[in-house]
Amino acid sequence: MNNDECLEFRPGEIAIRTDPMLRIQGYKNLDRVRPLIKKTARDMARLAAQTIDAVVHYRQLRISECTDGNLILEGGTVFRCDAFSKYHAASQQVVVFVLTLGKGLDEAGMNFSKQQQLLEQLFLDTAGWVGVEAVNKQFVVHIKEQVLEQGYRLTRRMGPGYTFKKDGQDCPWALEDQKPLFALFDDTELPVAMLESCAMMPRMSRTGLYGLVPIQTRN
Repeated sequence: MNNDECLEFRPGEIAIRTDPMLRIQGYKNLDRVRPLIKKTARDMARLAAQTIDAVVHYRQLRISECTDGNLILEGGTVFRCDAFSKYHAASQQVVVFVLTLGKGLDEAGMNFSKQQQLLEQLFLDTAGWVGVEAVNKQFVVHIKEQVLEQGYRLTRRMGPGYTFKKDGQDCPWALEDQKPLFALFDDTELPVAMLESCAMMPRMSRTGLYGLVPIQTRN
């Protein structure tokens, strides 16, 4: 992976399991789920797997400074979250990414909504978020292999719009930081658009970054 170069990752086959979908919807005892609910979950998992067109765009960038809650990248991009000092004090670089499952799921969900098929819409939406997690896991495996060759390990994922713990306190990373994150991909035609609210379209999309920490070697 070359610094500053925008790269693209496309995952392999995405398997969407229905058990996590049902648990997300609050079904604790899966043996007691009604047959109609199980069938709908299976059907929507199958539809999602067929509809997903996943891709991740990412780039590796050096950190200039990480102090006082500011994560400053070479080039001047600034992200603000009080938890950065906890998670990225030892990071020398970051991998910044934009992930999406494509617009197909949004279109299918809108069709269900128009037809008042709300159960199908609900489980298709749930299948989509399970799919986002599955794609993210494949992406992590991919970049772990790349950065290991450079002598780095990954930190946990952080992303705008999420809250992180530091010293027992909640530290939000404002969703508005999507703007400088997307600006890092101004030279790339992304299949994801940022709305004025800083939400994304397609809906089944995710942004964030991973820190790269040098692996300590022993003599």
